[in-house]
Amino acid sequence: MFDAAPGGWLYHLNPLTKLSVSLAFILLAFLLPSPLVSLGLFCLAILPLSLWGGITLPMLNACLRLVAPAAGVLLVVQGLFYPGGQTAALRAGPLVFWQEGLAYAGLISVRLLIMVSAFSILLATTPPAKLAMALQQAGLPATFAYVLAAALQLLPEARQRALVILKAQRARGLRVSGSLLARARAVLPLVVPMISSTLVMAEERAVALELRAFRSGVKPTTYYEIEDAGVERTVRWLCGLLVLAAGIYRLWL
Repeated sequence: MFDAAPGGWLYHLNPLTKLSVSLAFILLAFLLPSPLVSLGLFCLAILPLSLWGGITLPMLNACLRLVAPAAGVLLVVQGLFYPGGQTAALRAGPLVFWQEGLAYAGLISVRLLIMVSAFSILLATTPPAKLAMALQQAGLPATFAYVLAAALQLLPEARQRALVILKAQRARGLRVSGSLLARARAVLPLVVPMISSTLVMAEERAVALELRAFRSGVKPTTYYEIEDAGVERTVRWLCGLLVLAAGIYRLWL
């Protein structure tokens, strides 16, 4: 996960614009069934956008950590066991990598690359609370906006809580390195506080939402209105039109 960088230019855009652009990239990658088109989308659109926003290194790091292992597994599994394989691309003794399987694995891998890179741009430049506020101001139910914000904040908060628990247990003399037996003994003292703190945090959030009359049905007010320039609304409409055109093209293909 990412910590949104306030200094980037993309940070100041409306979250709905960044969400629309990210979803448009992903839908275009799935509607246009060519890995070359998806690679062109990544190189000519997503990569320049990340350079513009100053988040290229975090985005590429996320792609390397998430997409590269999945792509390796896909190439091996699909290359060897693709059911419609007819043309042998590579032979290694009794193992045969089918060209059709490798092509399919490449297509799925490129789609994963588009998904991870597109959402990386969104998450690296948009705090979850701001995204939820923008969705709520756009008319989305507050319940859905809260669930989305909580889901986006779950991993960063869990990571931070785990680091705090680890440092606290180390200060108490807990050994978390060494032999396999020593590491196994350290699991329980780390997991139990993690689970208990998660339950306490969930209860605190539930009480806070209840005190704020979260389910009252009344539209909540916000501290400020997120700016929505006309240019950004035009960009969102263009994203929708591009996806619609790609869908029509796919139906006629």
